[in-house]
Amino acid sequence: MSRYNLGSISTTNLVLRNILDMMNNHNDLTALLNQPLVILGKPGSGRKVLAEQIKKNCSKLAKAEVRHFDLSEIQDPSFQFKPAEQQIIVLAGQNLSDHDTQVFLSAKATVLQVPDLNQRSDDIISLVEFFIEVFALMNGCKKLELTESARNAVKTYTWTGQVLELEQVIEKACERATARDSQTISSQDLGISEISPEETQFQVGMKLDEIERKFILQTLYFAENNRTKAAEILGISIRTLRNKINQYKQEGYL
Repeated sequence: MSRYNLGSISTTNLVLRNILDMMNNHNDLTALLNQPLVILGKPGSGRKVLAEQIKKNCSKLAKAEVRHFDLSEIQDPSFQFKPAEQQIIVLAGQNLSDHDTQVFLSAKATVLQVPDLNQRSDDIISLVEFFIEVFALMNGCKKLELTESARNAVKTYTWTGQVLELEQVIEKACERATARDSQTISSQDLGISEISPEETQFQVGMKLDEIERKFILQTLYFAENNRTKAAEILGISIRTLRNKINQYKQEGYL
């Protein structure tokens, strides 16, 4: 599938391509001048970048007011769209309830759904290469290359933090590889791992420290590797959880 480029956005995803096509068609955007334009997606998915590109690529929307909301705010029965000729609503969330849909319909809003990064597998490597190039330019160093194992890791990892998490992981990986004076980024540099259910089964006769380890890994799997959520479930601090994860990595469990 061919790649579509518009400004800082590059994609092969059909849904995102359709959104970008509309952005590139000023006549379509002009039709939105007197009604709200809602950009919906998970935090870190690129909603703000999309809003910026819309304002940049359509002069008639250059002065549009950009408002940021969480989906829970829209779900408040007292919520109403602020009257405005031009407004772009950047909304954090994914699944719309019947109430949400009705609110948008009554406001005659056009809703653009930014796809989950995990549904854009063909875009992940190109995003990684973009972030690596930015790191090289900002730090005046050579552009690093991903090893095959690192390439497979970023393609198969579940990016719960979306594009923002991917960017942060690659930046840290570049720093680690540069510190080693390496020309490649290894899977170890990435510092990510998927935890599978098979690794979290309990058996009679297991030692207490092994039970603790498996329970922590099981909780991380349940929390989709969200350390803040896992620490909250476990009733421990983020620092304690981080120390445990580092310990398990040193012991070869991760």
